[in-house]
Amino acid sequence: MKQAYIFTPFMTGYGGTETVLTNLFHEYNRSPERDYHMKLICIGGYEDDSWTGSIKDIQVINLGKNRTI
Repeated sequence: MKQAYIFTPFMTGYGGTETVLTNLFHEYNRSPERDYHMKLICIGGYEDDSWTGSIKDIQVINLGKNRTI
């Protein structure tokens, strides 16, 4: 199975990026044929994680804004 990674910078948890990602993952879950596995990697983290509650079957990795890479 193929892997798809989406990298995002810091998000507040209330903006448009979160809405777009939620819609993308919702459509992904509705698709009957999935030949890849998706992961969301939030490099800068996010303030509010309530938007991640509706994301199913997608791994969300929150690296946090205080982490040194």
